Amino acid sequence: MTAAKATSTAILSFAAEDLRAIISELGTLEKRLDALKLKINLALGSNREPYKAWIDELREIKNIVERIRK
Repeated sequence: MTAAKATSTAILSFAAEDLRAIISELGTLEKRLDALKLKINLALGSNREPYKAWIDELREIKNIVERIRK
């Protein structure tokens, strides 16, 4: 194996590790967003209108995270 090929392989290995770490962090973030959404829903009870924008924003963030993970 040439030095350039070894360097290229090492860089790809580090990139793969970085991507795995990012995917893991995104999974954690997604779970936290779900928990926050549930807390908002439970706290609001029947009066949801003032906080509907928060829930919509959380849903949008979660959709972005899901797209990144795919």
